[in-house]
Amino acid sequence: AIGPAGAAALGKLLETNTGLEKLFMNENPIGAEGAKALAAGLGKNKGLTTLWMSSCGMGDEGATSLAGALAKTGAKSLEVLDIWNNSIGPTGAQAIATALENNHRLRTLELRLNPVGDAGAAAFAALMPKNVPLTTLDLISTGISDSGRQVLQ
Repeated sequence: AIGPAGAAALGKLLETNTGLEKLFMNENPIGAEGAKALAAGLGKNKGLTTLWMSSCGMGDEGATSLAGALAKTGAKSLEVLDIWNNSIGPTGAQAIATALENNHRLRTLELRLNPVGDAGAAAFAALMPKNVPLTTLDLISTGISDSGRQVLQ
């Protein structure tokens, strides 16, 4: 398994590599520290289109770091971000939604099995009218109540 140190090495690679298009990191225990390191590289990367980081234990802290990368010019090539089952709550969801206001490339965001709740739903509902190109937003099993679902409709 790849841990935080391995994620840091991959983050350094992402800073300069333009040939890598897809990175699958699912089920590697990188935690928030590893997510931060990957995000630092992603913020400078110009070629990665797909990043899968499901079940990596990043939490809100790691999600907020990824959000910072999504808002940067370098990460504008990313089209698919799969971060389900990472203990991302409302704080991380709101950071990602805010970052996507200025990201005009991401098409798919997988957030299932993260406890984003109604506050996360509200953040994504506010994002939708801003003409972002997001075509798939997976919020299955995210603790959104009936009132949160109404906000998304």
